[in-house]
Amino acid sequence: MKQLFLYGLKMTGLILVTSICLAHPLFAACPPQTSYPLPCNTDTSLIPKPVIGDLVCFGPVTSVSKVLPVRIVMTPGTACDSACFSKEFRQWTVKRMGLADTFFLDTICFTKITMADVICPRDTIIYCITGATLDTTTAILGSPLKNQGIPCNILQPAPIVTLWASGSKGCFKFSREWKLIDWCTSPAVMMTCTQTIEVRDTVAPTIISPGPLPDVSVSGTHCQASATLPAVVVTDNCSTAAQISVSVEVAGITINTNGGRIDNIPLGTHTVTYTASDGCGNSKSVTTELEIYDGQAPLAFCKGPKIIQIPALGMVSLPSTAFDDGSNDYCGPVSIKVRRMTNTPPCTIGTPSLYPNPFNRFADEVKFCCSDAGQEVMVIMRVYQGIVPWGVVSLDQYTDLPYTDCMTSVKVLDKVGPTITCPAGVEIDCRQLGAKRVKSLTDYGTATIQDMCLDTVWIDSISMLGQCLVGDLIRKINAKDKAGNVSSCEQIIKVVNNDPFDPYDTADFEWPRDTTFFICAAVTTPSVTGMPKIKDLGCSKVAFDFVDEIYQFAPGACKKILRKWSVVDWCQVEPTVPKSGRWVRTQAIVVMDTIKPVITVPANFTVNNGNDACAPILVNVPVPSATDCTPTADLEWTYVLDLFSDGLQLINGAGKNASQMMPNGIHTLEFRVSDKCGNVSSGKTIITVKDSKKPTPVAMNGLATDLSLMNGTAMARVFASYYFLQGSASDNCTPFNKLKFSYSTNTNDTVRIYTCDSIGTRAVRLWVTDEAGNQDVVATYILIQNNMGACTNPAPTPSLRTVGIEGKIITETGKDIDLVHLKIMQDNVALPDPYIAPGKYSANGLLIGQSYEIIPKKDINPLNGVSTVDLIMMQKHILGITPLSTAYKMIAADIDRSGDINGIDLLELRKLILGIDKNFSNNESWRFIDATHQFTNVSSTLQDKFGETYNIQELERPMEINFIGVKVGDVNGSSLSNELNNLEGRENVTPFHLSFSDKNFVTGEVIRVDVSAKNESQVYGLQMSLNHSGLEYMGIESKLLGDDVIATHTDHHQLKISIANNDPMRLDPKMTWYTLVFKATQAGSLSESISLNTKSDMSSELYDSQLNSHPINLQWTDNASIPTLKLTQNQPNPFNNETIVSYYLPHDTKVSLKIFDLNSRLLFEQKINAVEGKNNWTITSQIFKTSGIYYYRVESLYGTGTNKMILLQ
Repeated sequence: MKQLFLYGLKMTGLILVTSICLAHPLFAACPPQTSYPLPCNTDTSLIPKPVIGDLVCFGPVTSVSKVLPVRIVMTPGTACDSACFSKEFRQWTVKRMGLADTFFLDTICFTKITMADVICPRDTIIYCITGATLDTTTAILGSPLKNQGIPCNILQPAPIVTLWASGSKGCFKFSREWKLIDWCTSPAVMMTCTQTIEVRDTVAPTIISPGPLPDVSVSGTHCQASATLPAVVVTDNCSTAAQISVSVEVAGITINTNGGRIDNIPLGTHTVTYTASDGCGNSKSVTTELEIYDGQAPLAFCKGPKIIQIPALGMVSLPSTAFDDGSNDYCGPVSIKVRRMTNTPPCTIGTPSLYPNPFNRFADEVKFCCSDAGQEVMVIMRVYQGIVPWGVVSLDQYTDLPYTDCMTSVKVLDKVGPTITCPAGVEIDCRQLGAKRVKSLTDYGTATIQDMCLDTVWIDSISMLGQCLVGDLIRKINAKDKAGNVSSCEQIIKVVNNDPFDPYDTADFEWPRDTTFFICAAVTTPSVTGMPKIKDLGCSKVAFDFVDEIYQFAPGACKKILRKWSVVDWCQVEPTVPKSGRWVRTQAIVVMDTIKPVITVPANFTVNNGNDACAPILVNVPVPSATDCTPTADLEWTYVLDLFSDGLQLINGAGKNASQMMPNGIHTLEFRVSDKCGNVSSGKTIITVKDSKKPTPVAMNGLATDLSLMNGTAMARVFASYYFLQGSASDNCTPFNKLKFSYSTNTNDTVRIYTCDSIGTRAVRLWVTDEAGNQDVVATYILIQNNMGACTNPAPTPSLRTVGIEGKIITETGKDIDLVHLKIMQDNVALPDPYIAPGKYSANGLLIGQSYEIIPKKDINPLNGVSTVDLIMMQKHILGITPLSTAYKMIAADIDRSGDINGIDLLELRKLILGIDKNFSNNESWRFIDATHQFTNVSSTLQDKFGETYNIQELERPMEINFIGVKVGDVNGSSLSNELNNLEGRENVTPFHLSFSDKNFVTGEVIRVDVSAKNESQVYGLQMSLNHSGLEYMGIESKLLGDDVIATHTDHHQLKISIANNDPMRLDPKMTWYTLVFKATQAGSLSESISLNTKSDMSSELYDSQLNSHPINLQWTDNASIPTLKLTQNQPNPFNNETIVSYYLPHDTKVSLKIFDLNSRLLFEQKINAVEGKNNWTITSQIFKTSGIYYYRVESLYGTGTNKMILLQ
């Protein structure tokens, strides 16, 4: 028995080596021996061949070789008694030096053998070695005959292989059995050879430690933790991964998996042991450590509420233990600290440092003092895990220890009341009652009060006066301390009266006069028709009342009212004297109407009901309106709400506000309005309340199904409803059994058929639809299995993972853009809205391998950043004067989205600026460009195929996808990207003064208003919005400007002007820039009728030679027929607290005083009646929020003046 290494394999067994030694002289004779016998079991590699040294008889031989091609002739034996069972004929060529080649033949005679000549292969043991190829073929391990096909009398069939045992790829045992037959014996002799081969593996697996494990906190009430341990990497020299087993042991708990969850691990540091075993009995272990700590906050239980009494000292303290009601921690001891919840005045009794009253620190006690008397003080008790030292700690100390807070209250009592002494009594006349305050603490004398914890002092007045305010007043002075203890005293004030009331003395009283109204719905209340006026009441007790006698529909009138006024002075009424102290007079009131009100009710509308309980919701009904000669406020409104429009449930109401709770359904609301003369009109509105709340689609977290044969095809039919357990999906209005489940928004798409191509985990999106058509979607998955073998060649199993995407949405200058609506589409279906904030967004839970499209949108406020200066820049670009400098400016200038910038874009933008169009006709307010797109050339930007959405083909990993936002029409980049947090504005911008010629006009007159610059300037143009009340706009004329430069639009007496020149133009104050033509619809003056429209969506501004914008101010030029206002500089300037503005008027008139900031925003406006000559306007700093530069303006019939002022503080 020997060990032998073959082809890198270590084998143990008996090896028999047989060598046939034939003497070389076999070929030495000339010619060489041509025939020799060999047994037929000879190994052909051992058959001798002639070499040069053997052929000496041929002379100097240079080489010997077989004749090519080689021919081997085997003569099979036909008679077992022949001398040779088979033969091989060989021809050799002998090359000789200087001589011709010669040839010779030899013949090998293969003779018969017996079974005794056969040697069976021995048993063998092979050891599996890392990296070696395991070869157990007969070429390596042997066979009975190795004659490589030489015909022989003994036949060797293929062996029979039997596997005895198999542990893994690296350890198994099998045998080979050959049944040999000798055909030349009779009967045939047979022999069996058996060889046993054993493969052994003695090397343990290789296991890599997972390294330090993260600490895990205990949970629950048993101070134990659950930890999910990671898997380790295990390899073996012979066994496959499937043949290796791994177990994990920690704290005496073992799981037979490679990592995984282990529960009930106690507190402390534990050794984690991973053990890997191959299928051959070899194993190896590695260890690491796992720290289990107590990360649970302790349980805090507060006692309370508590009640304490302030002692004579005025202070009391409660220790922290007084507030504890059994606080504890599951794993160890706790420490308790307390503090006040709110910042209250500190206790001042004694030395403050010795009696702290902290609210921003925790301590071992809380002190209560006089300032707390009568109060309920909230106290926070903090329970720390572990031991915290005695003393005061800040709020951020020991925050590394888990802690829990609870709150309780302490009622602080003080039962010692105040001591009070009132002043002496006084006597006064009744007319003096108004001169002094009875409830004043000082009028009529001051009381003396003593109390350590005094809280409030107040005075009650007890009147003992008679009808004529004559008698006593009792002034009761009360004092209350913090605990609510009240003490009081009384002072007597005697009141007398001498002067009676006289209703016929016009100095004392005035009766209302008769009144006739020619307004059909006139208000006839005394506030309109007149009430008695008491001019001097004195100390009398006067009252008046009226009784109306109303005659409706009297001839020639709507109604007639005889109002009888009665006046009484209770000071002059004597019970025994009839009519004493009483007077009566009748007032006649006549009112005249027959026309019904013209009613306008709200249009039919639908309200979405998103109530969680499908309950009725508050429907805000727009109020109706009506026109009538009766004032709108005096019309009487009622309504009838017919719920469900079936006449069965009627709700009556008064007024125009019919907003109320309504259930889902179609309801009819009828409004009725009546005027004061009995005319009634009505109208109906149909209100539809519709369930708008989406259902809640809660699907099972994964579903598994097995493929089975159906009509010969492997498949599984899965309905969408399979994913929803009874009640898992819900809706506020629709019960579960009436919800519809589908695979898409199409509610008929209810089934999916899976085949062999579907095996594995598949992502699924499911829609739930309620009876109102509301839908929502949920994502889950299904595991398609082939457990029954219905698929003979299943497809590979896909995996299911999710990742997230995020990105920025900014301008080309890096400013965040808000109010963007971003959609993520998958298979043409919008996913739930992602998280979005100004300038950024993010979305999670996107499936790996799926395709998505990111679509940002923002189509609001098209005028944001758009002005005439953009027109000027576009014109200069089109004419080649100044091309646009960036690709994004090119995109902004392509107004009609045609891929070119031309005159049509100018026309479209001008219509938007002037208010003719409210939106872009073929574009959106914003466009968003894929930030990764590289524009090849600015001039060819619009020919580039830049993406305005982003397509993800088969999502593989988390991605950052950014977009650059372009505000369409905003070429100069002045738009507000963050519209919700607008902090942008123009600073230190000098206004531009336009001079308008002023004049008076009469109705029907055509007026020409010359406009010029106040100062010499170089400008590109302007835009301006004007109010022109009483004037009909006729047109604009200019000798300096062409028709293609000026554009105007007027609507409802509001004129918008846009002037955009290609080059800067010089303006001379002596030169008329342009002329506005109006026709007067009423008499007036231009300065009163024309003004800047500060509420317009067009800002009034002018563009200088650098295309900088300046706010416009109007200044009316002097006119010989109109005296003018003169405005001076405010004094002082700059100012801190207040400043004075002086202005001069030629006559008394109304003026408007206004203050603007540098962005032309109106901050202050006041309208007053000013006098002829000098007027002063005092401006205080309280009007302003911050210091800075501001403009003040005085507007009047005689002109307008504007100046600048500076506020320092």
